[in-house]
Order: sequence, then C-alpha cells, then structure tokens
Amino acid sequence: MVKVSVIIPTKNEEEFIEKTLKSVNNQSIPRKDYEIIISDSESTDKTVKIAKKFADKILIKKTSNPAKGRNYGAEHAKGDILVFLDADTILPKNALEIIAEKIENGYVAGTFLVTLNKITLVDWLFLSFINTSELILNFFGIKLGNGNCLFIKRIVYKKINGFNTKMDVGEDHDFIKKAANHGRIIVLKEKVITSDRRIRKEGWLKLFYLWGKGLVIKNNKDKDYWQN
Repeated sequence: MVKVSVIIPTKNEEEFIEKTLKSVNNQSIPRKDYEIIISDSESTDKTVKIAKKFADKILIKKTSNPAKGRNYGAEHAKGDILVFLDADTILPKNALEIIAEKIENGYVAGTFLVTLNKITLVDWLFLSFINTSELILNFFGIKLGNGNCLFIKRIVYKKINGFNTKMDVGEDHDFIKKAANHGRIIVLKEKVITSDRRIRKEGWLKLFYLWGKGLVIKNNKDKDYWQN
C-alpha cells in the first residue's frame, strides 16, 4: 500500500534528476510504501528518459511554473502523505521515514533545512542565516517553507487547494502559511542538499530580493525562475 507520494516537477533537468531520483529510490522505508511521480513540463532534453529508470509515474503536461507542476502531480498521487521535491535536490536516506513519523505524531505539514552541493564561505554564512531564521520565525508563529522539499497530509493539501498557481516565486511560503491554519507545522533540522546553480547564476542578493517579493506580493511573477 502506497503511504507516501513523492512528486517532482521537472523541466530540462537531465543534469540533476538522476542523483535526485537515486536518493528517493534508496530510502530507509520499504519501496512499496511510496511512489515517485515525475510531473514534467515537456522537457526537450533527456530528463524523461532518465526518469523512466526510477519513477513509478511520468506525467507530461506543459506548465508555466513549479506550482502548476506540483499540483498536476498531486492530482495523480495515491499516498496519504504528499512530498514535493525539487528536481535538483537530494534527500537524506531517512527523509521519508522521518516525514511519516512526524505526520503520525500530529503534524500536518513541514519542510527541511537546506544546504548546497558546493559551498563557499559566503554560501555558508547566507545558509546559516536562512536556516536559523526559518527555525526562529517558525517557532514564533511566522510560518515559512523551503520549497526544495515540502510535505503535507493529503487531506490538508485538498483543504488548502494545493499551491497558488498564480505565484512563480514564494508559492512555498504561501503553501505552508495556508497549511498552518489546519494544524501544526514543523521545520526538520535534517538538511536536504540542493544544487548551487541559482546561487551561481543569480547571486545571493538577487535571490533574497525575489524571495522577499514572494513573501509580500501574493501573485508574484518571475517566469525566468522556472527556467533556472
């Protein structure tokens, strides 16, 4: 019986998708207890070909942002717990086990702290600020979510109507805020490992600007963000 559905939105992710899928396929819980769903936005590279070696379902539909890709994947999910994972992000080996345990203990949704696959001193300083701020703010009731990996009870996902598809950036924080209206949220201290590609392309200051806009502007648009 499928307990957990891992949903990965993709768009031309051939460089990263295999490592991500290997991390999901090699979890500490039995493989029969979870499914892997790829929600692909008409990739033109080898993303789908690579994914076929690991995924249980591959859905192909052109989507204009990650929120739409996640929601489309969720429409086809069987699990009582939905996990939304970025295509360039690697899970700890016990991630799904921890998620299932936290949901069983009464939490309705949550997220992980994050680190990068390649880290400079500047990266470490910014990441330390981000992770510490997220823990502190969530402790004081200001709910934030790290979009690299989010999880939620299926029943709560339906109550909040999934991700806001009008948002290109900041939909992860909006998602967690809505979920918090239906129960307890947790920020797990375990870290997922995500690619440094956006940092190298945009730089920390621009990303902070985009993330800040996502917190204050409900229908935040930035089409290039889905391309990075």
